[in-house]
Amino acid sequence: MNEPCKQRQNRDKQKSRRQIVGIILVNQKGEILLLHRANDPSIPAPNTWGLVGGHVEPGETLEEALRREVEEEIRFHLESYQPFGEFHDEEFERYVYIGPIDKELHQLHLGEGQSFGFFSPQYALTHLPLSEPTRKCLIVYAQTFKRSTERITA
Repeated sequence: MNEPCKQRQNRDKQKSRRQIVGIILVNQKGEILLLHRANDPSIPAPNTWGLVGGHVEPGETLEEALRREVEEEIRFHLESYQPFGEFHDEEFERYVYIGPIDKELHQLHLGEGQSFGFFSPQYALTHLPLSEPTRKCLIVYAQTFKRSTERITA
């Protein structure tokens, strides 16, 4: 296949991938808020734990989608956050942000999924059935933990 065809094919693949946003919400103890997804076979990665987030709707910016998803899933008004990383595959373009959360679980409202909780990244990686994208993201987070916590608390 010639180079222009390959480039066009790659561009078409990128256009067909759905965009997803997620956020690593970190509390004062350094724990991350994770959601236990519904046990519904019609959704991706049912009955696993994942980050707060979801699909970007047509016409939304990444940040608008992020704020909407956080509001829908945990009824938290997201104010402070920054980009953490991009995790793409054949099907999805995943944009992950990081930010602090100053609420306890009882101050949040679960809008989607089975439950939610705060976990250390190490505990989550070794004890929870994580969605594969969340696992990849938390591995990167754990590898850069010191730098990440400095960034979000500064």
